[in-house]
Amino acid sequence: IQQASPLASPASPPARKPRILLLVGEENQLDINDEISPLQQLNSKGRIELLSLQGERSCMACLRQALLDKAGWDGLIFLGHSDLDPAGGGRLQLGDGTWIKAKAFAAELKQAANNGLQLVLLNSCSGMDLAHSATAAGITWTLCFRDLVPSRAATQAFTALLSAMQAGESFTSAIKYASRKLQNEGPVDSQLLLSGYTNGLAKDLLLPLRRVEVFKRRLHRTKQ
Repeated sequence: IQQASPLASPASPPARKPRILLLVGEENQLDINDEISPLQQLNSKGRIELLSLQGERSCMACLRQALLDKAGWDGLIFLGHSDLDPAGGGRLQLGDGTWIKAKAFAAELKQAANNGLQLVLLNSCSGMDLAHSATAAGITWTLCFRDLVPSRAATQAFTALLSAMQAGESFTSAIKYASRKLQNEGPVDSQLLLSGYTNGLAKDLLLPLRRVEVFKRRLHRTKQ
């Protein structure tokens, strides 16, 4: 885990199911069904509350409005194309085809962090500058790929990370699991591009388990 400059930790989020904001970039020549499907399943099962900005709704106005939602978000997931831009804080392509710099929505991102946003997952290429922008805004955890990455590797990493967290693993443990999956099954050296960033004061994250899973874990620990 690479560490950025320490910033104030955001207020603890309210006791509720995790609220996830999904931002989908321009989808031409991209197959992201394997990433979106498990999120939709978690939403339908009531484990998360999901808002998707996709297609025409994936635009600057909708992104700004969503980030300023007073109910707050626990996680922001971006699926699409991104690129390095040190002066602009990184840049990404929205679903409407426009490229935007992180500086263009820095104030909204900071407000989202103040409202409880703790995690940003950048399932895209060259996300290091965007990750720095996220930690600078006060977001405690960000995951990205440092350089160009094959789409297959991005999908493998995302699905491995999500499956590990669904099984009760912490975010840092899930990163290690995703990295091992890439090392064993992904394109050569793709695991070296997967990077996590923290603002230095971060507590580890867990996806709340369903009650039946909590019961099974307790039963397993006590059945002897």
